Amino acid sequence: CLTDITAKPHGGESPEEVYQRVCPVIDELTEEYPGANVLLVSHVTPIKSILRYALGCSGSIYRSLHLDLAGLSVVEFYPEHQAVIRLVNDTHYLR
Repeated sequence: CLTDITAKPHGGESPEEVYQRVCPVIDELTEEYPGANVLLVSHVTPIKSILRYALGCSGSIYRSLHLDLAGLSVVEFYPEHQAVIRLVNDTHYLR
């Protein structure tokens, strides 16, 4: 079901499990590389999890946000879970 963020595909992780795995990584990178640019390349659900974390929103983002293949998103993370989303799903460079 698309609205159940705890549902997982056979042998995979649920969106909520991905979110729980991604959040500590973002915190670690923010602490380890303050003010630096860090490139993360990933699949759709981890990217949506990063955006969810930056927005501080519910899991509804998984069903309401579309990300294209090779879309570029930019988020600035700051201490104390502060974030600014600069760009979401940019694909202009593919045209």
